[in-house]
Amino acid sequence: MSLKEYLLEKKYIYLKGINYINSSESPGTQPELNCSDSISVRKEHMSIFVEVKRSVSFIPTCYFTADLSYEVELQIDPEKSSDFEMQGIDFETEIRENINEYVPDEMDRLSLLLAQITDSFEGRPLITVPQFHFEK
Repeated sequence: MSLKEYLLEKKYIYLKGINYINSSESPGTQPELNCSDSISVRKEHMSIFVEVKRSVSFIPTCYFTADLSYEVELQIDPEKSSDFEMQGIDFETEIRENINEYVPDEMDRLSLLLAQITDSFEGRPLITVPQFHFEK
């Protein structure tokens, strides 16, 4: 059985954190956008939590730095929990390798949230690609 077969369809999504630091530094030259994503996975009781994080900065340091994250709670079906434990499924690897199947909309949310934050300061919104950018 795959991991998806042990999970309930309902998932819960929480805004985990926003860290936005404005910079008064002048870039001097054309800055390079540095955008990276990460995920962390943990199991607690009958749930698997997947934290999705996007970090944005510029090289050289200028404009701002931002870290935004959501957490998605995937619940294990109580009727299948003993089988789940016995199978010893490597759920972290399964989720990393198939991230879009388990948390398909989270990068859309993070991209939109970043655009809204950067637009709120009378500048142009920074719109990042709503896809995962990380090494698996």
